[in-house]
Amino acid sequence: MRKTQTDPKKQRNRIAAAEIHKQPTIRFQVEMLRRRLPRIGLMMAKTGLRTKREFFDYAFTIFEWAIEETAVGNTVGSLTPKSVFRSLETPPLKNVQGYEEKDKPQNERTSVTTGTINGTEKTTGRGQGDSNETL
Repeated sequence: MRKTQTDPKKQRNRIAAAEIHKQPTIRFQVEMLRRRLPRIGLMMAKTGLRTKREFFDYAFTIFEWAIEETAVGNTVGSLTPKSVFRSLETPPLKNVQGYEEKDKPQNERTSVTTGTINGTEKTTGRGQGDSNETL
């Protein structure tokens, strides 16, 4: 069967890496624990990032994505090589979930999702007191 019409895809306005440095910038000062600095250096080395600006740009992008995914009801996490899903749970992402659900009727605020990953049934719960980690 041939497609005669393509679905429009949501596109982001991405800026090429070379163009990023031409964008207007501001100075942003951060106070952090001294013990975290070596960890930042290690993460930069593992990922090939050259500057702390790149590091924070990517960290910002990942956090922004996690917020957007949580806001639409998705669970952010990782899948282990054994197909076990581990969700990322942080107070800020819980706040996003609560922020998005505050206008929903009470009966729509809790959901349980069951799915199959590589032929294995997985269940995640999302309710007060429930963990999003795969059972």
